[in-house]
Amino acid sequence: MEYFGYIPLLALVFFGLYGMYKFTARSSSHSKPAIQIPPNDENQQKTSSGLGRSEYPVNVERAEQVLAELRNNARQPQGGGQLPSDGRSVTYRTPEARIRAWEDSLILLWRGRAPIVFDYVNRKQESTRREVVLEKVKMNPEGEIYLYGFCMLRQERRNFKAERIDDTITNLVTGEVMEIVDYLISLGIDAPTAAAGVEW
Repeated sequence: MEYFGYIPLLALVFFGLYGMYKFTARSSSHSKPAIQIPPNDENQQKTSSGLGRSEYPVNVERAEQVLAELRNNARQPQGGGQLPSDGRSVTYRTPEARIRAWEDSLILLWRGRAPIVFDYVNRKQESTRREVVLEKVKMNPEGEIYLYGFCMLRQERRNFKAERIDDTITNLVTGEVMEIVDYLISLGIDAPTAAAGVEW
C-alpha cells in the first residue's frame, strides 16, 4: 500500500511530459525552418516595384536595338543618307541654310550694278518678265552660270539660272538688246565660260 502514495506524483510527471510533447509538436508545425534559396540570375534581376509585384529591369541590349530601329526610321538627312549607327548626331539644315551653303559653293565671275530686263522661264515652264538690278554673276562647279540681283517683281534678291533666260537681255541704261552670251562677254566674262554656262 505504500506505493499508492507515488501514484499522484507519477501522474503529475506523466501529464507534464505529455503536455510538453504536445506543446513542442504544435509549435514545430507553425514555425517551419527558413529555407535559404541560393541566388540565381533570375532572382538577382528581379526588383521590387513598390506596388507589391516583381518587375524585371530594362533589357539594355533590346533597348539599344529599338533605338537603332527608331533612328533608321527617323527623318533622313538631306540627300537620302542614313543616320550614323555609332551614335553621332546629325545636323539637319534648314532651307535657308541649304541655300546659303549652295551660294557659298558658287564661283564669283563678276560683281557690279547693272539694271537689266529679260524673260525668265521657271521650272514649271512659266515665263515672266523680270526687271533685275544685277549685282553678281556666279558659276557653280558644274559650269552653270547664275545671275544674282534684286528682282523688282518679287521685291527680293534672287538667283536666275542663265540657261533659263529666254534668248536676250536688255540693258536698261543703254537700251541695248543682246544675246545672253554676248551680254556676259560685255561684262568681261570670257567667251568659252559664257557659252558653256548658258548652253541648253
